Amino acid sequence: MCWKPLFIVLLSITIVSTTLAISLTDYLYPTSFSHEAYLNGTFNFNGASLDTTQIGYNVGGNAFYNLNYRSLPFSYVLSARGNLLLERSSRQNAKDQNSYSAILETRANKYWYEDEKIFGFGGLNLGYRKEFTRNQADDPYVDVTAGLGYGRYVNATVLKQAIRVSEDLLRFGVIKSALPDQVLLDLARVIDRESEFKTLYGAVEYKKYWYEEMETILQDANLLVDGSLGTMGSIRIEEVLAERIGPRYYGWEARIGGGAVLQDYNGNQGDPLATVAIDWSRPISLDLQLNNHFALKTQFVDSTTSYQSHTVTNTFQVYYELTNRIDWDNVLKAEYKKQTLSNAKDNLAVQFSSTFIFYIENQLTFNPALLINYRDNGIVDPVTDWTINGSVSYRLK
Repeated sequence: MCWKPLFIVLLSITIVSTTLAISLTDYLYPTSFSHEAYLNGTFNFNGASLDTTQIGYNVGGNAFYNLNYRSLPFSYVLSARGNLLLERSSRQNAKDQNSYSAILETRANKYWYEDEKIFGFGGLNLGYRKEFTRNQADDPYVDVTAGLGYGRYVNATVLKQAIRVSEDLLRFGVIKSALPDQVLLDLARVIDRESEFKTLYGAVEYKKYWYEEMETILQDANLLVDGSLGTMGSIRIEEVLAERIGPRYYGWEARIGGGAVLQDYNGNQGDPLATVAIDWSRPISLDLQLNNHFALKTQFVDSTTSYQSHTVTNTFQVYYELTNRIDWDNVLKAEYKKQTLSNAKDNLAVQFSSTFIFYIENQLTFNPALLINYRDNGIVDPVTDWTINGSVSYRLK
């Protein structure tokens, strides 16, 4: 497959992106909290021919939850996702099949010094699955790791929101001119304190005090046309902050550690584990975000019937905001598994996905996507396939 057209498009997007002087990397607020949760569903029906009564179907859904907390002394990440797929072939007398999986990953970083980048970390991974080829679920997977790391991430999503607020207030005549850089940074810090206002004033009443804090910043800069936000200003802020926006991070982290697989999917217990991981993120402009995750995991096995394995994974994401209502998400995932058991074959799996995210309303999106998969298990000829599908997502948080 030729990737050249994609890179040309992305380069063009970068060149014509917004020319605002401020950059998302200017946001340095040390404490941030964010979480999001989504439900996604897809389905299709098919038939082998017009003269058969056997109808094939593919019905699936997935759920996702992500929580991020970051501060100078401590950061915490929790990610949970689940998948369910029900299907039947359109071949006559084909049987129903189902598969499902659930994965929870969590990690905490404790920095040795608040103004430094060295940290210790601990992590826990849980997994549960049933594959189409099995009649029952595998044993639950559990591993724990701990180690040392270096680096920091900053969540700059709120600065993107502050810029949107500025654009909206200017368009509706609430402010005299676009907000200067320092005012944008001050406004972003207030937006970032939403959970603090909720704690102080309650889940409903907090907005009154939250918006008043934003209003004070604009009043101090003498930018409000009527001296106050008024009803229109408050409504526009509420509308903008309710819009879904792709997370904007910058920075990097490198981690090295060890641990143990308390139990794998085959029921084996106590195998030592070594891990290396590097995460990197960079907003190229206000609309274009790049993310990359690399991990190397080695599971040491002391058994004549099993084997030591090395797994390398890399996920590269290009996320672009075409408009306030349309995003374009491109992800390239690769996983290579090196197996050391005599005569065992290495495995390589690569997937490219390109998804357009259309915001039907603030919590509902339609997501047409192209997926291309390449798989090589070292036994049969490599397989490449592609799929075009559409799904609907509902945001819970």
